[in-house]
Amino acid sequence: MINIWPNIKLYSGILLVFIGLIIYRMFNYTNVSYDCGYYLSVARDMYHGNTFFTDIAVSYNPLGILMIGLPYLFTENTTYTMHVFVNLMVIILGSTLLFLILRRLKTSKQTAFFFSVLYVALTLNYDGIIIMLEPYSVLFQLFAIYFFLNILEEKKVLSSLFLSGLCISLAFLCKQFGLFLLLPTGVYLLLKQTALIKRIIMLTLGVVTPLLVLFAFYASKGIDLVQYVNFILGKGVALDFGNGTGLIDSINTTGIVNFIIATIFMVLIPFYLRKSKLQESEKLFFILLPVSALSVFIFADYNHYFQYLTPYIIILFVVALNTSEQKLKPIIQQVAFIISVGMILFLSLKTNKLQKRNSRYLLKGLAIIEQEVPKGSTVFLSRVSPAFYYLLDYNSISLDKIGYTFPEYYKPETILNTLSEGDYLVLTQDYYEKYKTFGDQFKQKKIHFRDQDIYIFVKK
Repeated sequence: MINIWPNIKLYSGILLVFIGLIIYRMFNYTNVSYDCGYYLSVARDMYHGNTFFTDIAVSYNPLGILMIGLPYLFTENTTYTMHVFVNLMVIILGSTLLFLILRRLKTSKQTAFFFSVLYVALTLNYDGIIIMLEPYSVLFQLFAIYFFLNILEEKKVLSSLFLSGLCISLAFLCKQFGLFLLLPTGVYLLLKQTALIKRIIMLTLGVVTPLLVLFAFYASKGIDLVQYVNFILGKGVALDFGNGTGLIDSINTTGIVNFIIATIFMVLIPFYLRKSKLQESEKLFFILLPVSALSVFIFADYNHYFQYLTPYIIILFVVALNTSEQKLKPIIQQVAFIISVGMILFLSLKTNKLQKRNSRYLLKGLAIIEQEVPKGSTVFLSRVSPAFYYLLDYNSISLDKIGYTFPEYYKPETILNTLSEGDYLVLTQDYYEKYKTFGDQFKQKKIHFRDQDIYIFVKK
């Protein structure tokens, strides 16, 4: 049992204070992001009886959005804070699972608690303050790892493989990226070669079971297998450009640098692994966890993508630390963690500032937009935040073809051919330049919002 340093409880307490400040602002400031507005709008329409994929054009899988919308089970008049509460509970449940995993890896309670708190702090500072799909996907991935530890210990192997595969599949059904856990689990089974065929069959059965259940639902609605596979692989919307992610954003240099500093302890991993007592198959399994998580950055490097990486860096570090015969000078380890905690405190102060500022901007814009585009209108927002779809209860111009997908994925002609008389088109300056040649089809008005001009087009 290894404690990182004598004052680990103090550092855990400091992190908890800053987490508390962030959570306080989550419940006291409305901070609906672009992605969050999208998810909540889809969840609203889903709980109003529309079928995911067929009635609602969407490139994501349904489970995460279904969970985000859970408050709709109890009332149609949900509030944003209800959905935030669900999101927060999922993050906390994920940290609890991480704690249990670390304890099974022979980590002291104090160290496991510290890393679980660190996980929550990093998640919140990397877009966890707003509603994202990653915490839901990571939650099921952590369940999968918890069950897979039984395979490493040769306990209840076949049932654990089935449950691990089941949870990987559920992570995938929250967000497609969740499938990357198949790499470390599959490689481990291939290297061990113990009852290989039987074990691969059980893992595969676990993975396919939720997919088959979902297919049975869509098959009952006349969807064939090819259509279904396209849906779950992110082809539920016919886009003119791109694949639905990472199309217009630049490299997130600040987010990458901040994350490296906040997890600077990971530079110690090679030193500990060099003299680890782990078997090679186990060592490779734990190494491949963060390596396979890096695959999501092939598509984009948004802050919330780091939520996939955080738990696996922590698990690999703890495994390396607990199984190594390498003894570094205590000061090296302590300095690394002091830098990490210090960086997280800095990010937390920055996050608290952004929460208040973004809420103020959003509420100001809400009043302006609602005055020009009444609640319940049929609207397409072109780089105006999709938060307004949810907050003002706007309808999609074509729920089964366009949904609430971001505008950069469509040609202006696609949107124009979808609009009906009386529909609204709300444009930022950049999109106005693309649509202004079609201006004779609309009644137009220009308003000013958040240091930019916004153009309100109404289809004649």
